[in-house]
Amino acid sequence: MKHLIGLIFLTSLLFSCTPHKIVAKNRQRIAVKELSIQWNYNENVNPIYQPAIDSVMEAIIEKFNRKNHSFTIHKKLEDENAGMTINFDKGKFVSNAELASSYIITAVGAIATPLYIYQVTEGHNFLAFWYFPHDKISYTAYFSPNVVTVKNPYYYGKISSEAVFVGKRKRVKTMCNVLKDILYRIIYNLDPKTEDTDGIKKKH
Repeated sequence: MKHLIGLIFLTSLLFSCTPHKIVAKNRQRIAVKELSIQWNYNENVNPIYQPAIDSVMEAIIEKFNRKNHSFTIHKKLEDENAGMTINFDKGKFVSNAELASSYIITAVGAIATPLYIYQVTEGHNFLAFWYFPHDKISYTAYFSPNVVTVKNPYYYGKISSEAVFVGKRKRVKTMCNVLKDILYRIIYNLDPKTEDTDGIKKKH
């Protein structure tokens, strides 16, 4: 039974996605009819994410403009200032070497540790050791003072997901799907006609 409980717990870790965290400095509403958006990549963002994130941002713009909102959004043009800027600060994509290490550590730990604990406790306890690295993306989104109703508002967010036993394409897709939902809701809630539906935690 103890072995079964450990296996169930291990399986739940493998296929779970860490809930995203968002911190909003203040609640704000848009004060313009058109919002220009730019997004930038820090050197700490793995290049594998960039084409997928570009597609996410384009999809957000298209989806938002199809709806009946009090303002529209577009990618910032070269000759204009950005109303909203999203900086992707970090983007870790677990390497093949790190994945290989995690498999070895987990395999050894899953066998050796329970045997050792079983021996020293005379069979009364079960414990396993494993290492599951995570893909991670963090970002900061902020607005120009003239486009929102509070001074210097910003959002900070991060998401992560287990990288083991999942193909590269699916890992990128999983991360970007979560990111798309988060960023869309941030923009959606700028509309004065909408309610605050995303449960963003506020930080004053």
